[in-house]
Amino acid sequence: MHFRTFAFIALAFAMTSVARGAVWSSPDGNVSVTIPSDGSFVVVPNPPAPAIVLWQLSDGTRVFIAKADNPQNIPLEKAGLEEGTLNQVPGTLISSVETSLKGVPVFTIAVRGNIQGHSIYAMQKIAAFDSVVYKLMVGGPVDCTSDPRIVPVFDSFTILSANPRVPAAPKSSNPFSHERSVGIAQIGWTVLFIALIVVVIRKVISSGPKPMATPGWGLAIDQVGAALLIARVNPDSPASRSGLLPGDRILRINDIEVANAQSLSNLLGQQVNGPAVTIAIERNGMPMDLVLKS
Repeated sequence: MHFRTFAFIALAFAMTSVARGAVWSSPDGNVSVTIPSDGSFVVVPNPPAPAIVLWQLSDGTRVFIAKADNPQNIPLEKAGLEEGTLNQVPGTLISSVETSLKGVPVFTIAVRGNIQGHSIYAMQKIAAFDSVVYKLMVGGPVDCTSDPRIVPVFDSFTILSANPRVPAAPKSSNPFSHERSVGIAQIGWTVLFIALIVVVIRKVISSGPKPMATPGWGLAIDQVGAALLIARVNPDSPASRSGLLPGDRILRINDIEVANAQSLSNLLGQQVNGPAVTIAIERNGMPMDLVLKS
């Protein structure tokens, strides 16, 4: 091949690589990811520990990499990681896959949960080295398992140094054996990192529109997309006495469908000191009717 042709191909390849994104590598050279270089991922300075780098997207979704030492070389297991994840983000396990890259076990776990009436998605990719654990994580209001902004970043996760985990300890019937302590420790690792997702998500939620109060009834309404959700129920209020709970989805008021939180607040405001109000809700997928009395 002519030198000029070769140089042109090399230059085109380099330009294509740059266009695809910029590579971020961990300071110790163990892992890397490719982040889009179009400005959609903005680095957040001084990320909260244990995150070592944090990016934020325009809709509040945050992607970060966390690192923790594992001096006892505790093996991680998928079941324990799944349990720990669902303990911190109660909801449904979307997917859970265990693979190996250069001899390093890598776990990818995604869940869908609900925090303060908001649908939340969280996904993490965990690489367990001999003495350190890395987690690439994302949390936000959008389904990260199919988000075209997120999936390429997770797919780009690369093990740079082959430092395989030590083999797991032999199984034992002793309930106080090393194996049981490993299971407990696994959940502890997950709690440590998922807690950061919960904090980040709550910050995203708190920065959005505030719930709308309904004077006289003791409840506040939040609108998430087309859904009208109860965000807060005041103690010893008509709403509390009726049995309404935070997270209930309001369907109708006196058989009248309402389009938004403002309309709902206005409608309830007109009923204060009037006759009882029948409110149709959905709770955990089950429809029910409750009666509000002022």
